[in-house]
Amino acid sequence: MNRFAVAELKQLVARPDVVEMHDVTAQDPKLLVHLKATRNSVPVPRHWCFKRKYLQGKRGIEKPPFELPEFIKRTGIQEMREALQEKVWKEALLCSIEDVVECSPDSQEAGSTSQGKKDSWEEEYQANSSLEVLRVNL
Repeated sequence: MNRFAVAELKQLVARPDVVEMHDVTAQDPKLLVHLKATRNSVPVPRHWCFKRKYLQGKRGIEKPPFELPEFIKRTGIQEMREALQEKVWKEALLCSIEDVVECSPDSQEAGSTSQGKKDSWEEEYQANSSLEVLRVNL
């Protein structure tokens, strides 16, 4: 079987810009290039013929954190959100500190009942649900 050279194939087709190095190895290179040149056809991603898996070479690269666009920064929304989040986290920290003080081993009774556990569970559930409402509203 006689293969075309890449330069020959580019001369034979209407759109030489779509001809690639591996197109000459196809069974019918003219048909392949014709199909690639048709309108609204989607090109095959370039990484299909690479030996290394897709994006494997980007392991050590760290992405910078997201930054708001300048026109949004000028509104001051970022400072308001940070202040609100800080307030919520301080309240949560105070609540957790109060829970630790209340649950110290000295203050626990030897025969605690399941009813006491239920009350503390309900309090915790209510506190978490109020924090969720605040997070959603942010």
